[in-house]
Amino acid sequence: MSKNIGVAEVKKQFSAVISEVSLKGEHFVIEKKGKPMAAMVSVKELEMIEGSGTKEKKRNTADRAGFEDRIDSNVLRLDSHYRQYETFFEGLRTCNGRLAQ
Repeated sequence: MSKNIGVAEVKKQFSAVISEVSLKGEHFVIEKKGKPMAAMVSVKELEMIEGSGTKEKKRNTADRAGFEDRIDSNVLRLDSHYRQYETFFEGLRTCNGRLAQ
């Protein structure tokens, strides 16, 4: 659980706060006028946070790329079918024109 601490208090006890974070694994939420402004966590935890975000971004990018590939292939298939139907209906119009004359 994190501890809330004011900016002025952090300035006064910076060395002690750093020790608690790095040695004891404590978390601090640094507040200014009662509003949370920053958080202090160990380097190990920061690396885990940043690493998980990077993995998530890579996974999302890969998923998006695969999805876009599927969309592209479906669009190509639809385009091909559209051309086939267009040719078919053009033939029908031509036949209907001959029949009407």
